[in-house]
Amino acid sequence: MLESALGQAASLALATLPNFTYPADIFSSDQFYQVDLAEPAIQLAGPSRIEANAEPSLGRVPNADLLTKMTIRKAVLRHE
Repeated sequence: MLESALGQAASLALATLPNFTYPADIFSSDQFYQVDLAEPAIQLAGPSRIEANAEPSLGRVPNADLLTKMTIRKAVLRHE
């Protein structure tokens, strides 16, 4: 989901690239979720301001325990 911390982090990383004119709307992830599947949540750094990660990464990590707890179904794809 683009509204999750992982989805918002990807949108935020893309928005920092040169010549990226129209980034997606980026919001704090707690606006959409009481519990997000990634840590840390995307937070506002000020009015209408979100700070991008300084390192070349998304800067968010899935919470494996919470993801396992909330998974309803999973599939494994293999290439042979």
